[in-house]
Amino acid sequence: MKQLSFADEQANRRRRALGFLAAILSICLVALVAILVAHRRADSTGGSLQSQTDVATTNPDHPESPVSAASAPNPSPAERLSVEFSDFADSIPAVVGLAAVAVGGDGSVLSLGKWDAGPAWSTSKVPLVLAKMQQDPNHTIAPQMTKAITQSDNDSAKKIWASMGTPQEAASKMEEVLRAFGDPTVVEYRELRAAEGYSAFGQTNWSLANQASFMSRIACDQQAVPLLDLMGQVEKDQRWGLGTIPDARFKGGWGPSTSGQYLVRQVGLVPTPKGTVAVAIAAQPNAGEGPGGLENGERALDTIAGWITSHLEDFPAGSCA
Repeated sequence: MKQLSFADEQANRRRRALGFLAAILSICLVALVAILVAHRRADSTGGSLQSQTDVATTNPDHPESPVSAASAPNPSPAERLSVEFSDFADSIPAVVGLAAVAVGGDGSVLSLGKWDAGPAWSTSKVPLVLAKMQQDPNHTIAPQMTKAITQSDNDSAKKIWASMGTPQEAASKMEEVLRAFGDPTVVEYRELRAAEGYSAFGQTNWSLANQASFMSRIACDQQAVPLLDLMGQVEKDQRWGLGTIPDARFKGGWGPSTSGQYLVRQVGLVPTPKGTVAVAIAAQPNAGEGPGGLENGERALDTIAGWITSHLEDFPAGSCA
C-alpha cells in the first residue's frame, strides 16, 4: 500500500473537518426553518402566549387600550364610600372622621376621613352608665343614669362616677365593661382639667374605630337594652347629627381643647335597609373657638348625618344572631 505523504494526510483531515462542519450547519438550518414555521402558524391562529395576554387585557370597546386594575368594574361598597367621603369631607369646613361597624358582623371597621381619636367628652357616659348598671344585679336604670344619657347632665354623671369608688376604681370598672366588649381603651382617672370643671372620664382618649366596635357589640347584649332605650330618648335640643336620622340611638359629646378649639362627636346605632350599623362620627371645625365652635361642629355633624342617610345601602350592616 502506498503510504500517504504528510501533506496528503493533512489535506484529508481538512476535508473531513469541512464535511463535519457542513453537516452541523445543515442541521442548524433545518431547525431554524422549523422554528420560523411554528411561529408563523402560532401568530395566524392566536395561539402564542402574547396574543392570549393581549386578548385578555384589552378593552373590547377600545382595542388599543389595556384595562387597568383602577378601572375594574363593580367597586365594593366600602371602596365607593371611601372615595365619595374623601371628596365630601373636603367640602366641610372642619376636620372630620367616621367609623362604621356592622352589628352582628365580623367586626371589620370602615374608617373614613382624617379625624380618628381624641377626648371622648360625654360619649364616655355610655360605658359609664353601663358599668354602673352592671353593679346592680337587676340592672336598674336610676334617674341619674337617665339624665346622664338623655340630657347629658354632667352632675348626674359625676355622681355615678363617684358612687363606683375611688377614681382609679371607677375607671377600672369602666375598663372592665369596655374589655368585655373587645375595646382596649384606657379610661382616664386623673382630673386633667379640674380647674375648668371637666370630668376625668370625659378626657379619655377614645378612637372612632373603638367606639363603633364597642357599640356594634353592646347592640347584641341583653343587659344593655335599657341603656340603648335611653339612647333613643335623647332630648330635642341635642338631636343634631345622628339625632336627625329616624330611629337612631345615639349619644353626643363636645368640648374645647386647651387652646379653645372645639371637638363635637357622637356614637350610635343607625338602621339601614340591610340591618343596623354602629357609627361614630366627629368634627373639629376650622372656625372652632368659643360657643360658635360648638354650633359649627353641630352643623358639620348634621352634614355628615345627611351624607350617611344618602348612602345607607352601602354601609356595612347586620343584625344580632
